[in-house]
Amino acid sequence: MNLTLYHLRKKSPGARAEMPPAISWAQFGDDVLLYADGAGSERLSRAEVRGARRLRQQSLSLKAEHLYVVVQNGRMFQQENPRVPVLLDKGRYLLVKLDPRRARQLKDASPTCYGVFPLRKNQVVFDVRDRAARVERVAWIQKLVDKLTFSHRQTLKHYGGGFLR
Repeated sequence: MNLTLYHLRKKSPGARAEMPPAISWAQFGDDVLLYADGAGSERLSRAEVRGARRLRQQSLSLKAEHLYVVVQNGRMFQQENPRVPVLLDKGRYLLVKLDPRRARQLKDASPTCYGVFPLRKNQVVFDVRDRAARVERVAWIQKLVDKLTFSHRQTLKHYGGGFLR
């Protein structure tokens, strides 16, 4: 199987939709992984992702059914399974090579620390969203906020995620 990793320079809707059927993709935030086996491998070497820069290309002896996504707390999966090959590390999200029998064993091994899922074709594992634009203050709400004591304002700032300035 051949794998090619691209880094998206900017939001590029539809960039992956142009892939030939023999090539599959998976998006991990601002990185897109293209992968293909057999006849698709030759097409993969010529494939491009619009609005992206190629980071690396590699050929591995594995099948698509050996590709698994891991969602982990901290580095728990990696700490508990140091011998599992990590193909792509995006912190909380990993793409790993696992035998399907081993993956079934790990699936329920530590449900609060990590999850193991088969990689589906053409899957957005996670996406990066643009930060929301600041919203203008609403006068009547600001009047209420101005009436709060300093201590209440600090509590709201702490729990309110910065809505008060």
